[in-house]
Amino acid sequence: MAPLPHAFQGTVTINGSPAPVGTEVSNLSIQPAEVQPRHFPREMLRRVPYYDRGCAAGMPMGYVMVLSNGEVNPCMLLQIKLGNIREQSIISIWENSPVLAELRQRESLKGECRNCSYKVTCSGCRGRAYEETGDMMAADPGCWLAPELIKENEKQYERLVSE
Repeated sequence: MAPLPHAFQGTVTINGSPAPVGTEVSNLSIQPAEVQPRHFPREMLRRVPYYDRGCAAGMPMGYVMVLSNGEVNPCMLLQIKLGNIREQSIISIWENSPVLAELRQRESLKGECRNCSYKVTCSGCRGRAYEETGDMMAADPGCWLAPELIKENEKQYERLVSE
């Protein structure tokens, strides 16, 4: 089977085993596996806001999302209003938002994310944590790295399938 035009060269592993064909590959798994992009230099990945730095919502070299009504949120998945660019400057929101200040403090992560060895290069999805728990700094409930969360996710999946 010929590789897709956007495919990466190399072998991707999950917990030491080859990943099944069609497995979604994140930047987190690309870097340790030393997978090389085929159609652009690896150095260009450093230009992607979250590559090798985890969740980029509100982070230095990261981003915020501005909606058409001017509302500013940390991310399209983390729907917490930071302000509105029609009422204050984006610079003021970026520099003075208590929500962004908290997101920038990786030591404030909770649960599995707090002690995870991938805290800096991943930090979990803060939007998913917020939607599931109401706490943007909680452990990412969709984590595929933390064994305890993987077991819980598998239990939830089995319950859904058996219903």
